[in-house]
Amino acid sequence: MNWQKWTLLAIAITTTTAAMAVKTNYWTDSQSTQFKAGKTENVVISNFNQITLGSATTELLSGRTDTSLIFDIKVRTDGAILAATGSEGRILIYRNGKWEIFYQADQPYVFSLEIDKSGKIYAGTGGSVGKVIELSANGSESKTIFTNEKIQYIWKLGLLSDGRVAAATGPNGKLFLIDKTGSKEIFSCKQKNLQAMAVGKDDTIYVGTDSDAIIYKIEQHNGEFVSRAIYDAKEKEISVLEIDSQGNLYAATASGIQGKDQAKSYLTKPKGTPVSTSQAASTSSAPATTQDAPDTVVDGQEKSTPAAPPMPPMMMPGMPMMPGMNGGGPSEGPGPMGQNNVVYRIDKMGFVTEIFRDKVDINSMVLDQGNLYLGTGPEGWLFKVNPSTEEVVLLLKTETKNINAIEFDADGSMLLGTATPAKVVRMETKPAMKGTFTSKVFDAGQISHWGMIDATPANVESAGCCGTIQTRSSVIANPDDPGWSAWSSVSDIKTPSHINSPAGRYFQYRITFETQNGTPAIINKVQISYMQDNRAPQVSEVSVNTGQSGTSGPETSGGGNEGSSEGPSMPPVMQPGGKKANKQFRFTWKAGDPNGDQIRYNVLLRRIPSPYWVELQKDFSATLMTWDSQSVPDGRYELKVIASDRLDNPVGMELSGARVSDAFIVDNTPPAIHDLKCSLTPEGHVLIEANLVDELSEISGAWVTVNASKDWQYLAPADELYDSKTERLETILPIPEKDKPIMITIKVDDRAGNTGFGWQLLAE
Repeated sequence: MNWQKWTLLAIAITTTTAAMAVKTNYWTDSQSTQFKAGKTENVVISNFNQITLGSATTELLSGRTDTSLIFDIKVRTDGAILAATGSEGRILIYRNGKWEIFYQADQPYVFSLEIDKSGKIYAGTGGSVGKVIELSANGSESKTIFTNEKIQYIWKLGLLSDGRVAAATGPNGKLFLIDKTGSKEIFSCKQKNLQAMAVGKDDTIYVGTDSDAIIYKIEQHNGEFVSRAIYDAKEKEISVLEIDSQGNLYAATASGIQGKDQAKSYLTKPKGTPVSTSQAASTSSAPATTQDAPDTVVDGQEKSTPAAPPMPPMMMPGMPMMPGMNGGGPSEGPGPMGQNNVVYRIDKMGFVTEIFRDKVDINSMVLDQGNLYLGTGPEGWLFKVNPSTEEVVLLLKTETKNINAIEFDADGSMLLGTATPAKVVRMETKPAMKGTFTSKVFDAGQISHWGMIDATPANVESAGCCGTIQTRSSVIANPDDPGWSAWSSVSDIKTPSHINSPAGRYFQYRITFETQNGTPAIINKVQISYMQDNRAPQVSEVSVNTGQSGTSGPETSGGGNEGSSEGPSMPPVMQPGGKKANKQFRFTWKAGDPNGDQIRYNVLLRRIPSPYWVELQKDFSATLMTWDSQSVPDGRYELKVIASDRLDNPVGMELSGARVSDAFIVDNTPPAIHDLKCSLTPEGHVLIEANLVDELSEISGAWVTVNASKDWQYLAPADELYDSKTERLETILPIPEKDKPIMITIKVDDRAGNTGFGWQLLAE
């Protein structure tokens, strides 16, 4: 290439990319935990690092002013949907496309619903007095089949095979069995509330407590009920219990505290492949401990120590504070994000396996076709967990704080009951026609120019795989601020595309999933390239320090190579007390580059007031160097450090920043002793008089010795304090041997470590 072409190329580069760093930077979303930070609508996220189109959703109930909480949902055989609500104490029914009041309780909360084989409906209520209400299938008839003045809350109902109703209650931790003849207390514990309950095929009852997180198993033998604790979890409370067809018990917790070394992100896939057999799974688990279980009461008979005094009951998700409850004010649900909760599987042998753990409260759980569905708070997320494959999918982010109820409709659709606000949401079995994923806000740290975005689906060759991607940018971090640019025109996700958004600091992308009678797109990686405008390096601090006690500080050589560059040691000068003066200066500085470019330094020195700088080091990579001050005359000096980013930028486009140190003194000249006079007093002592003078540094001390003795005697100045460049000595020195010649030697130090001497001989 001839010189004309080189010149034209240089001009083109300068005009099109001036002040831009040449390094390309990348953001990559390829982990499910990264996708989790985005916003989804009809899009699911898997711990297999995938996002794809989710199921269609419809809000059946929302915006109803007379309903603030949904606690439970049941579906009648005719397809009508029943919803247990609070704090108005109603059962709502959805039929023929509209909601109606099915039953009005005299308590503010309806916590639990059950429907028996005949269609009768049972409702557990709470408030000042807990009640179990039996309703006819059409709701025309109702009666109270259980109430107890000591019971305030019927947290959970369960149906036994013979039609009896089990009621888990609070705040006294009691379990009742209700039939046509009345009710019977069959279990009691020291914990305050039996929040969770599940009934097995053989009518074995399992209950979970709100405090201590203990699971009890209650069985009937020879007409008597026998109980034992089968697991004591480390979390705060057992929130939900479910039993699968093989008799495995699943227990979910809420408001838990992370156990040591047990935290797992729900979207972090474990390494390896799980073994599907239950035997293999249980061999790696620990059996539940029962020997230290708390004391219980069975059939009303005390087995050991009496139960502890009552404690205020637990808070159901979304409940406001009620009299006698924990805390000091209203609450919208469980604890904040940051507390870890778990789903445990306890097999029939009592072995416990952790299935799921994350920083959510698990408010509801159902089993269906080998999958667990978890409704959580306080972000209103719905998860699907496959214990066999260890796949965890975030199915839905609702616009609520808590999912308190999950139920399946007759057609297989999933019904969700939520709180804050109260909604009933139907999730269809078919995929949605369209879904969107909006990424988190990316921060480039400064104004940047955008390159390419690549969101090519993993199944790009599949029929029906289609979707689009858009981008936008801003200089404002808040994505809701109107200062953001409009979303760009759409680009097909099947191939990488140029980003058509203005330069900015913050960036977002949005993927729209669609399907055309085929498989929806599956995306497991999104990559964005960008380039920052070049900014000059900054030197934030330059420090100058003298050496210490005869040794110099560490040093790095110039030329970009690290190592020692100390020269031969200078001859030591004796200081008071035997210290050695060190004429090495230690220079250090701090610097950084906003673009992350490599930095090289030039270090310069000037003697004030000269305008000229002398180069000490060039192309230096370290931020520390030592310097021998005996190579320059005495005086006041300044140090300049220039930082350059030339290595990471084209010639002519590099930038630099500099900083000058505070002025410092180089003083290698010893102080002088003027007008030294030694004379004998009438008492036979020696009067020492002298003026101590230093041009640049303060006098730090003076000493005297007689006849070359190794012992130096400190001399105080006339004003008793060494604090200036001139000091006066007027000191009387006792002389023991007056008949011999006396040699008086004076030594004086300055603060720069220089030492001056003076002497006088007295012959008589």
